[in-house]
Amino acid sequence: MVGGSVSRGTQSVISATHVICDVFDAFFASQHDSAHDLGLTRQEFSHEFPGFTGLHMLPQAPEEAAYYTYGTPSAGRGQYAHPNMLSFLFHLEFRWSLRDDRKLAIGNISLADRTKFPDHGTHGHGLDVDIRPIRKDGKRLPVRYQDAVYDRDATRRLVELIWQSGMAKLVYFNDPALTRVTRMPKHDNHLHISIKA
Repeated sequence: MVGGSVSRGTQSVISATHVICDVFDAFFASQHDSAHDLGLTRQEFSHEFPGFTGLHMLPQAPEEAAYYTYGTPSAGRGQYAHPNMLSFLFHLEFRWSLRDDRKLAIGNISLADRTKFPDHGTHGHGLDVDIRPIRKDGKRLPVRYQDAVYDRDATRRLVELIWQSGMAKLVYFNDPALTRVTRMPKHDNHLHISIKA
């Protein structure tokens, strides 16, 4: 971000995402196999475009983005997102960048083929994401809510922004001092956010 505005590179990514979302909406708006705007049924579309799952990799290092990526598998292979998730994340990182210079840490979303994600009960449809809590020192490292470098106030602001998006369904995180989060085992070092389809 430069001078309070989004960089040209980020604007291009956001614009491309909106175009992609419009195309996907045209294909997947219907819950049955009737003809769509392009004249293809879901079955015909699957046949013409084998392997297409409707998920797209989160950009891994966009210029001047207010986030960085982490997770396994590496190199974005675990960060395939539904178009709604991409919109949510771009909105969240933009709103965050207006308030804080530290980058958000975006982790696992989904695998490209929507198969079961190892060590996750969810993350199969591109509508779940893990985000690290905020560190006081801004380092790109894990942090648990019990650690001295954990920034509770900044993480509270992050949770507020997540809910203000209007897209969140639930947020798992174990810090008992925060509101609007649900405690869940193994969520001391990341927030798990599920959004609406």
